[in-house]
Amino acid sequence: MEATELKRRLIDYINNADEEVLKNIQALVENHEKDQVVAYTVEGKPLNKQEFQKEIAEAEAEYEKGNFKTHEQLKKEVKTWKK
Repeated sequence: MEATELKRRLIDYINNADEEVLKNIQALVENHEKDQVVAYTVEGKPLNKQEFQKEIAEAEAEYEKGNFKTHEQLKKEVKTWKK
């Protein structure tokens, strides 16, 4: 079944559904969106939107506290790494 036909059938189904079915469909869509992967950590762990926003908030908080290295500091550190 092509996407266009599937959309038409779903629209027809939704237009004739009762409130309980509509709530179930809404919950299904919201859960799908909530669990959808939007980013990955540097270790490759998938993150959904909520987890990604949490990671961003934590990183911003660390930055605000001054917990970061400047470009110059990193350049000096790299020179100390063994090859």
